Amino acid sequence: MDWAGFLAFATRLAAGDGEAELRSAVSRAYYSAYNDARRYVRNKDAMFSGKDDQHSKVWDWFAAEPGQAPQVATLGKALRTSRNRADYNVYNPISNLKSEATMAVWKAEKVLSLLESLRR
Repeated sequence: MDWAGFLAFATRLAAGDGEAELRSAVSRAYYSAYNDARRYVRNKDAMFSGKDDQHSKVWDWFAAEPGQAPQVATLGKALRTSRNRADYNVYNPISNLKSEATMAVWKAEKVLSLLESLRR
C-alpha cells in the first residue's frame, strides 16, 4: 500500500471548506503517517509483530530510539490526538478545523520525510 497516496488525498481534502472534508483530511493524514511508521517498525524490529501494532506501541517504539526517531513519535502522537478528535468527537465542533487539517497534513509530511531519512 502506498501510504503517501493517503497523504495526497488528505492534502486535497484539506483544501476544501466542508467539515466532513476537513475532518477526513485529518484522519487520512494521520493514517498515512501511522501506517508508514508501523511498516518501518515491523521491518526494523523482529520482536514487533502484528499483535503489537497498536497505535501507541508504534509511537512509543520511536520515542525509545535514538536520533530523529523521537521526532517521529512526537509528531505521530500529536497527529493521533487530532485524528481522535476529528473521528470520534463528531458532535463537538473543532475550532479552526481548517488550520487543524492543514497542520495534520504538514505533520504527516514531516513524519514521512523523517521516516525516509531514517531508512537511508
